[in-house]
Amino acid sequence: TCPWRFRSPRSNALLPYLPGRAGHVILYHLVTSGKAWACLEKDPRSRVELDAGQAVIFPHGDPHHMGHGSTADFVDDEKQLRGIFAQ
Repeated sequence: TCPWRFRSPRSNALLPYLPGRAGHVILYHLVTSGKAWACLEKDPRSRVELDAGQAVIFPHGDPHHMGHGSTADFVDDEKQLRGIFAQ
């Protein structure tokens, strides 16, 4: 629920956590309900608004932020994955 925000790392940072030997990962997010925004980490001006049923794709695996509402705190997906797989 609003507010939320997360940071997704460069897609190759996810490779150690995936089965198999993928050479490249294409990241995408589908908004299933409500609204969201997404932008490239290096360019906040790239921000796009998304509605339910829309998807955003990062074919080159760029680090990005996504969220809804305003909040200063965000979840760092890379740190979350490290914590999950370190157990």
